[in-house]
Amino acid sequence: MDTHLFVITAVYMHLIQVGLRNVQSAIADFRSVQELNAYFEKFFARNQSISAKQWFSALPTPIERLQMKKLIKEVFSAKDYETHCSPSLLDNYDALRGSITVTLFKRDFCVIHELVPSNNGSLFKRFWGYVVISNRPERPVHHSAAHFESDGDVCNEAAAVFERTAGKSLVVAGANRFAVVGQETNSCQPTTALADAAHNNETMFHIMNEAIYEAASSEPRINNTFIQWHGMAETSCSITQAYVSAGVNNASRVYDNGDLAANRIVRHFNELYGGASTPASSSQCNLLATSNIYGRIINGVPAEKVCYENANRTNIRGAFVHIEQKQAVRDNWDLWTKVINASFPAPSHGTSHAPPAILAVIVFAMTTSPYCMRF
Repeated sequence: MDTHLFVITAVYMHLIQVGLRNVQSAIADFRSVQELNAYFEKFFARNQSISAKQWFSALPTPIERLQMKKLIKEVFSAKDYETHCSPSLLDNYDALRGSITVTLFKRDFCVIHELVPSNNGSLFKRFWGYVVISNRPERPVHHSAAHFESDGDVCNEAAAVFERTAGKSLVVAGANRFAVVGQETNSCQPTTALADAAHNNETMFHIMNEAIYEAASSEPRINNTFIQWHGMAETSCSITQAYVSAGVNNASRVYDNGDLAANRIVRHFNELYGGASTPASSSQCNLLATSNIYGRIINGVPAEKVCYENANRTNIRGAFVHIEQKQAVRDNWDLWTKVINASFPAPSHGTSHAPPAILAVIVFAMTTSPYCMRF
């Protein structure tokens, strides 16, 4: 009996390895991170596609959350991806091994993603999304997209801008925020949908972002910037094309700082295109993203309080930046590449970095989502 079990186990592990090699071979054929994202999107949970039971059973366990953080931090600090970016890395992460793998992409990108289904009509089993970490970044800029599909093509946008601007990391959620059938809401922020990764701290997407933030924060001399791309209604914010805030309204003096990340983005956007503003210059738009749980962490709210506690307005120094963009600019990846490159110049070799600070940029693209006003 033990011999039979051993043989079955050996065959099973062999099939997994063959499958991983096939997936890695397929991934190697893609020319860009954006193409890789488009491939992964085929396996994401789309609008009204899964049950609440499926969603809850797929959520990460406490040990999976801990191991994911540890894995991301290990890859984040690795210098040699030839030895620190392969499926064998998971030998030390037994809780994750059956759900994810680690793939080296284009030599410079380490991708932590779910096991790809053999059937193209299937979905990723855990709806976790994925992480890409670069070992040759020119800018300490970190991108993420929480709202696959419901916010338009923001995941492809985030992936494209991440690679084109030589950022450090990319995190993408693996489910439409309305993926769960019905009107289910989450316990973190009950006015938002169950699968809303920007407002539900039970998702692996949130854990992945926390890990990136913690890993980046361990290097205080580096001025890290965190960009999260979102979406809201095309009819919002009057004629504004891009609305940029620091997560607070115009009563905050944070906008007085001309070097504020939000102000730099608006300035460079207007030089290239026009139509961008901050709450200091346009107070009609109320989409400030003050309840975004990752933004709250960046703005100093303890992790255990992000569901219900706003950041202290007097303590905000502009670290959290929220950008809303209408479709014309959301689909203009070349424009955003220029804006990000100009707003966050690549540090020159041999020179010191800017004063320590952690900057978070939340980018909202405008679509017709029914939750467009709940940020």
